[in-house]
Amino acid sequence: MHQRMNTAEDWTPYLNLLKELQVRLELSRWFADDWKVQCRHVEAGNRVIFLLTKDRWCHGAIHFKTRLTNTDLTKGLVRVGLHVETSILTHGINRVVFDRFLLEQCGELIVTWKGYVVKPTHYQKPFHTWIPFTEETLVSGLEAEFARVQQLAPAIDQAIQSAKT
Repeated sequence: MHQRMNTAEDWTPYLNLLKELQVRLELSRWFADDWKVQCRHVEAGNRVIFLLTKDRWCHGAIHFKTRLTNTDLTKGLVRVGLHVETSILTHGINRVVFDRFLLEQCGELIVTWKGYVVKPTHYQKPFHTWIPFTEETLVSGLEAEFARVQQLAPAIDQAIQSAKT
């Protein structure tokens, strides 16, 4: 059983692991193609989050995300998935059209990835996976998953174009 994290300071070891992940991803060849990372503690919900995105993805409103909560630490499972936090009013992107296009292009590939679940009617989180982890395996496990999902970037670019209103 892990020690319960109650403050931002308590989360520092995990935030440091996510910063290590950031450094590793930044050293990847593919990262040079306009990728950006946000990594921080979020007081609301008492968690740490890690976002991988591109500026052209509605300034980060579309991103790959993982987060760690006390529940995740207890279960030893962390989720990685795509988040589509756009709106027609703010971004001019229709999420339904975006997800439909993306999953038509990539859904068959995504379901071949071990553990991935596609949710064609969950327009904010169209797919995700849960990966088991320990403190020792967290960075390498997340690094592998982000390296996998980043290959969807061209299809995401196309889906954004198709979903513009």
